Amino acid sequence: MAPPDPASPLDRALAAWRPIEGLLHRPRFFAPSLRDGPWVNASIAAVWGLSQVLAAAAQLRMLGAIDADVVKALLRVLERHRDGSGYDAFPGDRPRYYDDNAWVGLDFVQLELAGTPGGYGLEAARVLGFLQQGLRDDGGVFWIERPKESIHTCSTAPTGELAAQLHLLTGDGAALEIAERTSRYLHAQLRRDDALYRDNVRVDGTVDDAIYSYNQGTPVGLDVLRYRIDGDRSHLARAHETADAALDHFAVDDGLWRQAPCFNAIFFRNLVALDAVDTHPRVRSVLARYLERLWDEGRDPATGWFTGGGIGAYERGGVLDQAGVVQLFAIAALDHGAAARLC
Repeated sequence: MAPPDPASPLDRALAAWRPIEGLLHRPRFFAPSLRDGPWVNASIAAVWGLSQVLAAAAQLRMLGAIDADVVKALLRVLERHRDGSGYDAFPGDRPRYYDDNAWVGLDFVQLELAGTPGGYGLEAARVLGFLQQGLRDDGGVFWIERPKESIHTCSTAPTGELAAQLHLLTGDGAALEIAERTSRYLHAQLRRDDALYRDNVRVDGTVDDAIYSYNQGTPVGLDVLRYRIDGDRSHLARAHETADAALDHFAVDDGLWRQAPCFNAIFFRNLVALDAVDTHPRVRSVLARYLERLWDEGRDPATGWFTGGGIGAYERGGVLDQAGVVQLFAIAALDHGAAARLC
């Protein structure tokens, strides 16, 4: 007889985590590596995927569910991508992407908040220094270091979140100024009339109005952080407006399910932070329904990978989307105090 399915969000997060650990190779005498998926001849994971694996590991650390040695191994994998104050998509492969580096910076913040030894707040500040190379005077953040042709929500909002988190950790006034500048750009240039955030604006004025779930979550998270800094409830009003608009948008035509889990993890970790700071009645119920469907329809019980039921995927999926699944279950397991500090 098969064992009963684990019912708690933490049990399910750990069940989703195990296939990722199976791709983490930790040889005795050499640097560890992480494959990007379970397929034959899988390459090493790109830093974008690795950033979300680290985010999942940080959340599991918050829950006391994995030991620090796993995090240390992942950070040794990350170090292979290190290039000056930033990180390459693949080791030695420039140009560097500002969005990739913003996610890594936020990972360091989450590791610091999880109490992981290692001085990760200083690492986060180093990454913010690199991101400033892509920060325009008007507060927009370029997507890639060259050519600097487009300013994206996925680079601008998480840079603002990183700066705001560092201000909360250290009181750094320069970081606060970055958070405020990126916030102003988001609302003036990337926020649409329907309260949703477009994908990008090019320097030639071309606008890409595509809507992705993660691009709705990070501006919400930045507004929550700004409220935590200055107590101005107008930030929360805007965050609620975007959260409602996004939940409405993705409720149509199975929209949320068709988004990649890595996008939805970023979306929900920011909306759950909003709910923890200023109750939003829809967030937890929508997340709970999505998680039940993930477990019932998305999971392959034979492999533990979440690839079924027509679920969305980012390119081929692999560790990137699986890490999103881990985060989604872990987010549901966090108490309000921990959830309020997510980003």
